[in-house]
Amino acid sequence: MQIQMRTAVFALATLSLVACQEDLTAEKKTWEETTAGWQGKLDKLAKDHAALTEKAKGLVAPAADAAVAGEKSAADAAVSAAAAGLEAVKQGITSARTAVDASITAGKKVGLQAAISSAKAPVDGLLSKAESLISAADGAVTAVGQKISAIDSAAAATKAAADKLFADSKTKGAVITWNDIAFTADAALDLEKSKDGLNSLVSVLKGTGIKADIFVDAAVKDTSVGTKRALALKAYLAANGVPATALGLVAGRSRPELTEGVVLTVVNPAQ
Repeated sequence: MQIQMRTAVFALATLSLVACQEDLTAEKKTWEETTAGWQGKLDKLAKDHAALTEKAKGLVAPAADAAVAGEKSAADAAVSAAAAGLEAVKQGITSARTAVDASITAGKKVGLQAAISSAKAPVDGLLSKAESLISAADGAVTAVGQKISAIDSAAAATKAAADKLFADSKTKGAVITWNDIAFTADAALDLEKSKDGLNSLVSVLKGTGIKADIFVDAAVKDTSVGTKRALALKAYLAANGVPATALGLVAGRSRPELTEGVVLTVVNPAQ
């Protein structure tokens, strides 16, 4: 008789417990869909960030260009900030899961609904921030990549021009023209505008065994202008280590119908 009574009491308690539990099926489904959505977005952002990191690693800023090197450092910092943003999302999702799991254990519909609602906004905000950080980092990396590409292209073009220049300097009778050597109104060399051209000319004439005639063309009728420019150029070459044996005739020419420039004719080819 006592056993039967105990069994009846246990059954009643069990029924009471079941009756007190609320149906959380809909809320759990909502929560599963929410977390799946978060994870999907996080996975995509992580993939984008990984690709961006590799892209940034492939960029090497020229050591001589401090401005571009600084931009590369800033771009790397932006990539690191995006990584921190992704880590914050992971931590946010973990915290949200902990809070909602506790509400599921409590078994109250209203409490679970409130927990899910409270969890969504912070994580959505972290995802949005991480996406913005990755977008900003991508913009920074792309911009510095374009600058480095332009620098590399210019360097390649300069090397190709230099290679052709030295090839021409080894050919007797070859004519080489510099259009990037400029002069001031009083026939003096404009050193600022002519830096690259003058460096190139000196490199051909200095220490190569070449002998060349040099003509300075002036697009004016006054013949004295070309002569003054030629004298200024000859003085510059001598001051920068070009031996007298490398120079044949150095003269100015009045050519109003032509573009101004410095024209070198190879007399004895470079060795």
